[in-house]
Amino acid sequence: MNQITVSSSCGAVTGRLTDWGYEFFGIPYGRAERFCPPRPVTWAGEKKCTEYGACSRTFWGYSPGGRN
Repeated sequence: MNQITVSSSCGAVTGRLTDWGYEFFGIPYGRAERFCPPRPVTWAGEKKCTEYGACSRTFWGYSPGGRN
């Protein structure tokens, strides 16, 4: 696997080169507190983005119409 590091306005990110092109996974673009607008995320050093990041939390059993 060939790795590549590029710089962005948030910090440096490391991805990989595949047969399909460059891949960068799990890059955080913003952080927001509940009911607040998102703020940019920055970091020092390189952020390894060669694997998928965490998934958003899902509330199982909740139905907007009140039916489960």
